[in-house]
Amino acid sequence: MENTLVSVPPQRPEVVNEILSSLKRYDVLVIKDLQDYLDEQTTRNFQDLNSNLALLKLYELTNPEVDENEREYYSIKVLLKGLINFNYADFQLYLNLLPSYTIINETAPFLNSFNEKVQKLISIYNILVNCKFINFWQIFNSDDFLKQKIILTHYKSLENLKFELQKAISVLISITYNSIDYKFLQASLDFENDKIGFEKFITADLNWEIKNDKVLIKSKDARIAIEEEKIININNENVSFDQISRLIKKAFEN
Repeated sequence: MENTLVSVPPQRPEVVNEILSSLKRYDVLVIKDLQDYLDEQTTRNFQDLNSNLALLKLYELTNPEVDENEREYYSIKVLLKGLINFNYADFQLYLNLLPSYTIINETAPFLNSFNEKVQKLISIYNILVNCKFINFWQIFNSDDFLKQKIILTHYKSLENLKFELQKAISVLISITYNSIDYKFLQASLDFENDKIGFEKFITADLNWEIKNDKVLIKSKDARIAIEEEKIININNENVSFDQISRLIKKAFEN
């Protein structure tokens, strides 16, 4: 499964570019900058995988220096961004930088609320990657813990998150099908009780065509539109050997 590490969102500010391309990405003082940028990603509906991985790595390296509640809050926020991008390996990359106790055994009793939230997101992520979309929406709409303790606490807008997930599911469907049953697609995108909203989403947002009991999918157009949202640029860290030496020396001195 691919990831979006090489994608540089056009919304990324220069201050974050500077952090990610230098040793500043290992400096605890930039945590606030990366957290603020994550808040912006949530508000403006985009994701910067490279920045979010840098933030989680800083939490890992400086665990005692960061407020635990703050670290857990933003870690869940990062996982929600990865959940939206379930078509890629972003969510798994984020998980690899979380404390091991949160993901060791999903059948064990929860150690704390953070552990429980991570396990809940893992469970619905697995449903999404297995394309059980109707099952996913049933949980999304009925699970109070997911809605109140995770989404509304960390993402604020349930409707924004839902719209982003509907778009992500649509992209996967567009790659798989040329046409699909109207009612099945309506259920897969959680529009069963909103025929007007469904047809607007299909025709206006996706530019697909409704024909009798089928929806004709313009998969090529959808893929091009998604790719045009990205600016592909492989990120390289301009770190000299001398800088690395100083970093290692500082670590031993501390």
